[in-house]
Amino acid sequence: FYTYIYSLAYSMEECARRGIKVIVLDRPNPLSCKVEGPTIKKGFETFVGGYGLALRYGLTVGELARYYNAAFNMGADLEVVPMENYDRNMYFDETGHLWNTPSPNIPSFEHALLYTGFCLFEGTNLSLGRGTVHPFKYIGAPWIDPELLYKEVSRLNPPGVAFRERSFIPSAFRLSNRACHGLEFFVTDRKRIEPLELAIDIISTVRRVYPEEFQWDLQYHGADGRYHFDLLMGESLYRKKIEEGAASKDFVAIWTDEERNFEEFIKPFRIY
Repeated sequence: FYTYIYSLAYSMEECARRGIKVIVLDRPNPLSCKVEGPTIKKGFETFVGGYGLALRYGLTVGELARYYNAAFNMGADLEVVPMENYDRNMYFDETGHLWNTPSPNIPSFEHALLYTGFCLFEGTNLSLGRGTVHPFKYIGAPWIDPELLYKEVSRLNPPGVAFRERSFIPSAFRLSNRACHGLEFFVTDRKRIEPLELAIDIISTVRRVYPEEFQWDLQYHGADGRYHFDLLMGESLYRKKIEEGAASKDFVAIWTDEERNFEEFIKPFRIY
């Protein structure tokens, strides 16, 4: 979902047109190089999703530049300056470097990990904590009963995460200056947590429990009339299935095939 990687792609395309060399100083993928989630399909490309990438694409930024250049025939004069002593299975806090906030909304590694799934709440009318000190760790709305939602999510028994009831008031973005009620999440096991599956199951649960209040978002990057959730997921299948009562378990087989195919396709672009 991160716009910086699409800024890189657009810059490479323009540099190729103008005959300007592109030099990328490589850096770690903070969430390791695990591949996870569906890929963006044609017709659903935006500034928050495109170039056939999997949701969690499993490449460093230098490898990603190589992927763009070769897979999309950009023709850029590209040089990637590689890292030394890098292991692609590392999480950022295993590199020995201090976290450098890539965005005001990603102040820590934990926020970054949750972001890989909880960004999907931007495709709904729920607040995901933007405008608070913990964006992507809070989810809620004025019409949610936090005790009820806690009970419903507890039934899901999600791995690698703990959560508690939380009320908050966003100072900006969706539902700004309104009291929202919902949950706060904590990563307890980074290798077991499944942020994408968890986000979809929470969305499905909220839609079931609050059918009159829950809505899909048609603004933001979906201002042209397309659902923002569809643009984030890369196609409309998932939203339509959720409306029919589906949960993440109904999508795992689809994701697994797409993950396997994408991981095989990107092998030639890996440096490490």
